[in-house]
Amino acid sequence: MEPKKKLGYPLSIPLGMVLAASAGYMDAYSYLARDKVFANAQTGNIMLLGISLAEGRWDQVLHYACPVAAFGTGILLAYFLTQLVWRDGHGQGTCMILALEIAGLFAVPWIGPNLYANALISLVCGMQLQAFSTVGGNGAATTMCIGNYRLALQWATNGLQTQNAAAKQKAAVHGGIILFFVLGAVGASRVIDAAGKWAIWGSCVLLLLAVGMKRLSLKRSATPNAPSEIG
Repeated sequence: MEPKKKLGYPLSIPLGMVLAASAGYMDAYSYLARDKVFANAQTGNIMLLGISLAEGRWDQVLHYACPVAAFGTGILLAYFLTQLVWRDGHGQGTCMILALEIAGLFAVPWIGPNLYANALISLVCGMQLQAFSTVGGNGAATTMCIGNYRLALQWATNGLQTQNAAAKQKAAVHGGIILFFVLGAVGASRVIDAAGKWAIWGSCVLLLLAVGMKRLSLKRSATPNAPSEIG
């Protein structure tokens, strides 16, 4: 039986874009600076795991299996925290999940073996996927592009056929997530050239920005007639 509770915390559109940029940054970092493993794109890791199994390269099997397992662990951890510990997704819960992500990523540069560093990054990515399920009222994942790509095309086509403004807005949201994911990856590739393994702290900066946006939104929502869409 499926859980009856609504899973994950909602994000405003600006906050969702910042988290998408952070996710793209993490994926680029794990691939470029940590031995070509995907932090978010577990389909790619699972495919490479299968190839390694077929070729009998057992060291590579562990190389790709570890981030897949860590990603799943992050999903389970975030499920537990959002459903049983921090149920207030509009306040403490959102900020605490982001704080845990920051703490995990902050520790990454001190982890020497890429296997363990990638596992920690993937765990953080799994937490983000599970903890944040909507962007601007639209069901969306900030950690990957394929679902957003499909939905962007679907809603864009619907919007053009029907001239429905809401459909066009949904297409823009999903397309925006992809754009910011790419921008995050571009940023990571540039920072890695200068900072090497320490470049992951760029994602910490983006997540700190997200926390600040959420805190500002909470303050605004406590003030009558003040806009709160920023978080």
